[in-house]
Amino acid sequence: MNIRPTPEIKEDYLNLRLKNKNINKIFWPKLNHFEKMFQENKHMSPLLYYKNIKDVHIHEAIKLKEEKTHNEGYFCAKKNYIWVKRKFNVYHELLHLSSSIIEDNIHYCGFSQGNYFIIGEGLNEGYTSLLEYRYFYCEGADTSYELEMIMTCLIETIIGQKTMESLYFKADLFNLIIELENYASYNEIYNFISKLDLLCEIINSNILYYFFSPSINILTKSLIKFIEKCKIKKLNDDLQNETITKEEYQKNLDDFYNIITKYLCENYNSKILTRKK
Repeated sequence: MNIRPTPEIKEDYLNLRLKNKNINKIFWPKLNHFEKMFQENKHMSPLLYYKNIKDVHIHEAIKLKEEKTHNEGYFCAKKNYIWVKRKFNVYHELLHLSSSIIEDNIHYCGFSQGNYFIIGEGLNEGYTSLLEYRYFYCEGADTSYELEMIMTCLIETIIGQKTMESLYFKADLFNLIIELENYASYNEIYNFISKLDLLCEIINSNILYYFFSPSINILTKSLIKFIEKCKIKKLNDDLQNETITKEEYQKNLDDFYNIITKYLCENYNSKILTRKK
């Protein structure tokens, strides 16, 4: 599957949310808090948020089938509709709304894109959960996709927080891959994204988890090996270009492995750590 550039966003920079009668007013304080994120982080483009918020429907789960689902919330891009079980779940879905655009029947959302076949679902859900945790955890948001979130956090240490956040809100998987091509080949990056998709699918499906749970550690180790290669290549480049010192090189590398040890080895499986003790 070819990764496509994001369509040009042509909407005016104008917030029409207050004129939208389809948003339950119980969500307005949450929307105010959400919009504050854009005000305080100028590298994040709010254009897709403004494009979609003006006619979105946002409601708590009101149908029996919605209340019984295992999902805490859902954003349907084609209908521009959000429903959540509880108010604080709306942040995750608003992040999807703010990074979502459809053109030529292709849905671009954060770091995923596609129609019948979606590429980047694991990367997208992981980074959405990371942003949810980073900016709204104090509000009681219920974070999910923990393993995927750790993987995207490690990728962010390579790309840089501001660059990765900026790309996310432009639904720009295409240029995220270009950034990573400084440290790995296109095929290696595509394989990483596909493996993370598979991991996401297994751990979020009761049926697949039952049959394929032994594959989780194999996939996790493979994903970490790729990220580790990219991280070391970046640090070596930075050291050669004299943008970091040897001491900063070592500290960056130690911090990287500390994330793996703290969040992956201790919580999942110590055997995924590739660094020799």
